[in-house]
Amino acid sequence: DPKRSQALAAIEALYLARGEHRELDRLYRRLLFHIGKHANSEGAIIWRRMGDLHKHYLRNSDQALLAYEEAYKRNPDDEELQAIINELRTGGGGSLFEECDALVSHWREAPSVWDPIRSVYANAESGNQFDASFLAASALVASNQATAEHQGAFGRFRPRFLLRAQKRIGSKQWEELLHEGDFALVGALYAHLSDTIAEQYPAVETQEEVAQADEVPDASLSPQFRATRTCVANILGVSEPAIYSRADYGHSIHVAPLGTPVLLAGYDAVTCTDKIELAYRLARAMSYLRPGRAIVSRCPSRVLKNAMMACYTLVAPNAVVPDPEGGIAELRAAIQKLDETSQYQALELVAHISHEHPTLNLSQWTRDLARTADRCGLLVCGDLPLSLRCLGEPIHSKAAIELLGFGLSSHHLRLRSNMGLSIEV
Repeated sequence: DPKRSQALAAIEALYLARGEHRELDRLYRRLLFHIGKHANSEGAIIWRRMGDLHKHYLRNSDQALLAYEEAYKRNPDDEELQAIINELRTGGGGSLFEECDALVSHWREAPSVWDPIRSVYANAESGNQFDASFLAASALVASNQATAEHQGAFGRFRPRFLLRAQKRIGSKQWEELLHEGDFALVGALYAHLSDTIAEQYPAVETQEEVAQADEVPDASLSPQFRATRTCVANILGVSEPAIYSRADYGHSIHVAPLGTPVLLAGYDAVTCTDKIELAYRLARAMSYLRPGRAIVSRCPSRVLKNAMMACYTLVAPNAVVPDPEGGIAELRAAIQKLDETSQYQALELVAHISHEHPTLNLSQWTRDLARTADRCGLLVCGDLPLSLRCLGEPIHSKAAIELLGFGLSSHHLRLRSNMGLSIEV
């Protein structure tokens, strides 16, 4: 019933959180079929939401325009909707983003040739798109390819203090932030099974690592460190973790996934007073505090695979799955002890994962979590050259290319604008 707006909103939130955009599109179409052509108020709402889905998640401007036009037919007094339709018809708003993405894609094919990035800068400057030109100048500075003009553009807008985002990273922003290989459905499964996996595979090595470190009470942390940790926690929507320090960890910060996760930081990181650098390092590490990511950071791929296959054998009990060490059977037994609803949700997730990613490589997926973490660091600190220095990889390494590519992407530009982090002139 489309009139039950709260129920519809709850269903939408679940579909979006699980990355099931096509399923949500089908739901909208079923609703439109049931309400018919004459229920203008309900039809306008559903068509408008379908337009938003295609515009922001499925990235299909043509389908978005069709849906918005249907909504406008049923609600011709909606001036905001008319403006969206005009923008899509003229290519306004999205054309620069698409142009940037095309040029960056061309650069990634030959990352030693920087002409496409110079073109991004020139096009953005000529179009008075200052945030895009700043990011392109930042990339050229980071790669030692900048002219005096690029250096000047970067120098004018380089962040000199940590900007506070105007909103947290919600489900929509998280979708924009995820690396292409960091599949939301897979993350949702391990978030759902994290307690079960932790019970079966206690964090013994992590406990020993933390025991060898010194806890740093909040009162002993510098004001810069405390303030930056609070800022990052608010942006990511996570709790502020306790800090443990070891001198031999240098500038690094990473999560220690205990029952209540903590951060392990080197002495150089704990004593750092540069909030921009701290923002990158803390945001990168604290991205693993979002649901399901901490447990994945410490589990070997075989454990993750066993958990996935345990669910799969419950979905398809007749399937022949080799289990020489018995790890799959142990986890299957643990999952079967969950309440009926939890079991159903786990099996539903695995069924969807099997359909969407039939050749899933879990080892690669865990590596792609780190690429998402890199992006978190960049988004929060706002300084691309500093982010690449903190990454510590050669400029033509895969990780550096991935971060540079994201830094110039439409996803990053939209995120900065949406969260109030873009340059305002």
